Amino acid sequence: MTIKFRCPSGHLLSAPESRTGKKVCCPVCRQYMIVPEAAGNQPALANEGGSEEKESTKRRKRWADRKRRKRGTPDGTRHGAEPPPVPRPPRRWRSPKPAQRTMPVDVYRPDRGKIQTIKWLAFILGLTVLLSAIPAFAHLNLATAPGWARLVLLMAALEAVFIAWMLAAPDWSTVWVVMLVFAVAATVYGAATALAIATPPDQPMPLGMGSIRAAAGRWCMAMLLTTSLATYLCGRTSAKWRRQFELEMAGKDKPARGKQ
Repeated sequence: MTIKFRCPSGHLLSAPESRTGKKVCCPVCRQYMIVPEAAGNQPALANEGGSEEKESTKRRKRWADRKRRKRGTPDGTRHGAEPPPVPRPPRRWRSPKPAQRTMPVDVYRPDRGKIQTIKWLAFILGLTVLLSAIPAFAHLNLATAPGWARLVLLMAALEAVFIAWMLAAPDWSTVWVVMLVFAVAATVYGAATALAIATPPDQPMPLGMGSIRAAAGRWCMAMLLTTSLATYLCGRTSAKWRRQFELEMAGKDKPARGKQ
């Protein structure tokens, strides 16, 4: 007679009646158990057919679910799986947007030749400023410096600032303003030359120039000539540049008037 029983995991096993009370091993889950007696196993076997039907139904459901997962959904994804990410289109390289123009397109811009002329003019004016400030280098401490040294350093600083402005904004108008600055400096040196020549030796000179009375006249005369030459160069450059600018603007306006 064959005894049918189940292991602790629920697998259906069978063994001959001669092995009742002996330990056997489940071939599925590899768990050991003792074969029950035939009389004690009868009630469990009464529902044997119903449990087998339930097991077969569960297996059929699992098999159907597995086939549905393999087939997948109409959009190409499996049941319970996240849809694949949508590929993004490749990014096209776009040229950077041009900067907004703050000036009209037809505005006048100096050419390379004009800019080179401005650089040479700034170099000559810089040498003039350096030459004019050489006597005041011995009195850099403004607290103890005489009046003439302070005046010379102040004029040299102002001239250097306007020269830098001319280089930053090259145009005939900036050159014309620098010409006015050097014209004022030439006027000051001309007045100092007249004072140095006209003041008698027994009278004191203004701005503490008595200590340099012997060289004041010659130095002021040299600076008068130098600054006058710098003023002439600035004025000539500005006048030629402005004349050329007016001619170019007049040439641009002629076609527009003809169309009207």
